[in-house]
Amino acid sequence: MTYKTLITTTDTLSSENHGELIVESESDSLGMTTFRFGNSFTLRLDEDQIDNLRSILYDVSRRAAIRRTAEEGV
Repeated sequence: MTYKTLITTTDTLSSENHGELIVESESDSLGMTTFRFGNSFTLRLDEDQIDNLRSILYDVSRRAAIRRTAEEGV
């Protein structure tokens, strides 16, 4: 199979330690997606590991929301 870039996206995150951070994702014909977080680092994952990362991020986000609402007394 010939390597080919299929989809490229660019988004921006606001981070405490980097300010605005450009996040690029590039999916290829080999079933992998490469994430570039500014000039900091690159992460190359297959679909299963992307789902795993999404689950980890969701769990962390949910815990942060629970902590925030507890602190606000909501």
